[in-house]
Amino acid sequence: MRTALSNPTGTLFKKKKTKKPVKPAYGSNPMVRKISRIDEKSKEHVTFRGISNKCLYFMLTLIIGILLAVGLQHVGTMIPLEGFEIDDTVIALSTVSIVSLYGIAAAGIITLVVPFLAFFMRRSSAVLGTIYCISIGYVYTFLTMLIEDYRAAVGIAAAITVLLCTAMFLLVRSGKVTVTNRFRTVVSTLFLTSILATVFIAVCAFIPSLHFVIEFFMGNSMITLVLSAVSIVIGCLFLLIDFDAVAKAVENEIPKEYEWYCAFSLAFSVIWLFGRVLNLVLKIMKNSRNPMRPTF
Repeated sequence: MRTALSNPTGTLFKKKKTKKPVKPAYGSNPMVRKISRIDEKSKEHVTFRGISNKCLYFMLTLIIGILLAVGLQHVGTMIPLEGFEIDDTVIALSTVSIVSLYGIAAAGIITLVVPFLAFFMRRSSAVLGTIYCISIGYVYTFLTMLIEDYRAAVGIAAAITVLLCTAMFLLVRSGKVTVTNRFRTVVSTLFLTSILATVFIAVCAFIPSLHFVIEFFMGNSMITLVLSAVSIVIGCLFLLIDFDAVAKAVENEIPKEYEWYCAFSLAFSVIWLFGRVLNLVLKIMKNSRNPMRPTF
């Protein structure tokens, strides 16, 4: 008599369906991708409250950068800017402090280097994240004081960024959007396509016979606006992936020491999205002022 034990197709030998592991998306925030690979568990684990409080801390440290930029503008030798022009950009300051110029140079380098350091030095995320946010706050404040267009654009871009981030967070928390492997693949494909297109346009600049490609994309203000809008859409989609990764980290109860790392990775994504939105707002402002002039 055949039994379930002797029959490979019997009930005792049925394989349990295992949930397909979720792959981190290539091209998304590398720090978030690192979080999604953590398989440690702990009784003292990350929480939404802990991560959100630390995110708020990083956002508040931007104020230090703002105060530094304003304060250093009145320190040291002043350099006149009269007659200094950048394309059609309106320079709002008549003089600039040499100390603030050194500050913008240092802040610019820090904003480029710190994210790479944070990827490898997660235990230093609190310190590195603080330095990064102070520096990025300094950079945007300096540009706001220096360039006329930034004074109106920064506030608009900040408001739009807050709305976008809130919407993405609510979509993930409500479950209305499910971040699956297919979703990640589609977003990664869009991201890689945009990167390849940028590289192709850059290569065309060195080939005279292909200059018409640059003229087509960059010489048409409407196309440049659409491309900027697409980059914001991709940024929002990656933010969905980032929020989902952090939610999974809380669900998987990874050690509490990762809270600073999670918070900084989200803060970095939000600041990057703000930069994309600001870029679009500036282009719209320039296009409205000079409708016949190409917007780069």
